[in-house]
Amino acid sequence: MSDRSWMDLWLRDDIQFARLIAELEAAGAFTPAVMSALCASMDLAEDRISELVDRAQARFEASCAALKAGVSPQYQDVTLQGPGGQEMVIHIAPTDEGVVVDIQCGNDEDRRTVASTYAYWAEVEE
Repeated sequence: MSDRSWMDLWLRDDIQFARLIAELEAAGAFTPAVMSALCASMDLAEDRISELVDRAQARFEASCAALKAGVSPQYQDVTLQGPGGQEMVIHIAPTDEGVVVDIQCGNDEDRRTVASTYAYWAEVEE
């Protein structure tokens, strides 16, 4: 892997944050005492924190599998909570030619696309 490819992956928070959590789990860092402290500081039940750890592990494993297959790991949807419980979902999907960005608002039953764009990769001289 080239230095540039490695740096591109290093700067991807969606991969590195999942990696950090997955590695902490593999190292046994989520002891009962740590889980108790996390529950208190995050105001979440232990099963919710365990769910986050599981999601991080799955995300990191998917990224590793994609890299081994020679494919750039896909970005996941980002969901933001708006006023009145309304959600905004931002989906970013890289393609060979560029990047597709869709923004949807609403909840599951009434979600609608409010913006969609496509950005082409630019030729950059180094």
